[in-house]
Amino acid sequence: MLIKKRIENITIIGEFRFPLGDAASVRVLGIGRMLRSCGYNISFIGKNWERDNDDFKGGIYDGFRYHNMAVKNQRFIKRFCELLYSGIIVKEILKAKHPNCDLIIYYGSSARFLYPLLKFSKERKIKLIVDLVEWYDPSHLIGGRFGPIAVDVKLGLTYLIPKCDGLIAISSLLEKHYIDRKMRAIRIPQIVDIQESKWNPTSYESFDKKSLNIVYAGIPGRKDLISIAILGLDYLTKNGYNVKLHLFGPSKSDIYRLMKNHKANFDNFQDNLIYHGRVNQDDLPKYLVKGDYSILLRPNKRYANAGFATKFVESFAVGLPVIANLTSDMGFYLKDSKNGFVVEECTVESFVNTIKRAFRLTEREKNKMRIEAKNTGTEFDYRNYTPIIKDFINKIENL
Repeated sequence: MLIKKRIENITIIGEFRFPLGDAASVRVLGIGRMLRSCGYNISFIGKNWERDNDDFKGGIYDGFRYHNMAVKNQRFIKRFCELLYSGIIVKEILKAKHPNCDLIIYYGSSARFLYPLLKFSKERKIKLIVDLVEWYDPSHLIGGRFGPIAVDVKLGLTYLIPKCDGLIAISSLLEKHYIDRKMRAIRIPQIVDIQESKWNPTSYESFDKKSLNIVYAGIPGRKDLISIAILGLDYLTKNGYNVKLHLFGPSKSDIYRLMKNHKANFDNFQDNLIYHGRVNQDDLPKYLVKGDYSILLRPNKRYANAGFATKFVESFAVGLPVIANLTSDMGFYLKDSKNGFVVEECTVESFVNTIKRAFRLTEREKNKMRIEAKNTGTEFDYRNYTPIIKDFINKIENL
């Protein structure tokens, strides 16, 4: 009788800036903490984008051992080659630094990684699971629909992921998509350690007590419709409403590019745009708590419904009510007038009407909404999902 190998050592792999470099690192850190609480030994292999560091730079963070692949070349051709062979490089790191790995969790959808990892897992007779958080819109990728990145991701999402042993999906849409393709899949949204001190400030001071302070954290790119918010807030200030938009991540030039078709509105509202620049992931909560609301506006398209915004979770985790239109699984958590406000349509008019509702709240009502937002934040604590992931890994183990 063949005895199944017990899973003890799990390595999480992907192009994330571990430990605190981006939203992806927040995701995998949460997954790692959840798995560790189940009794597994967890390690990470991420990507180090600092060119002056060692190839396999690593260390210990929060008790986790990690190594990072380096992307050191500035020249396009050499850098492209480094990216092209990233999956092969990570195999060598696995062999050299993580030889006892029983299960690989790959964060991403790139065929560059999936193909060599599938081959490696079969050679070593170990399991391979994918943690999938996005379904990319090809128009958002360099080169468009027929560019190399779009082709790479298409191959991964369509042909290679279904060959893996299981899938952790960040949204219901992704979970259903792959279950329909006969994959073993579970949904785990973005998760945090709600007991960390950064989510539980003992005191805070508002950015500006005379204004309604709205916070946006992230890099909008083409995903977040920050232009709708700015147009709406510009209209409100012209009509006597005192409101400020605090931006964490995008620079003035980034916002200018997004507002190039509305330059007059951008110029008019400039005094009410506060640029805080990029901040460390660990420091962000102490700024979020100074706001009155965070905002998130996304079009009702497949890529928005497939993902699940980190900023949405981080806002609730610190007790900051959210103003957003409903995409993905946000409707499970955001309840209108209870822990935030729902923008019915992703339009300037609908956004303006929602902000007017926020202005009508008394201080008592605002404080009650903060308490409800904080209560919602506890739903994203990784401990809530420990039994689910444990059962899932047990089923993978017994394949």
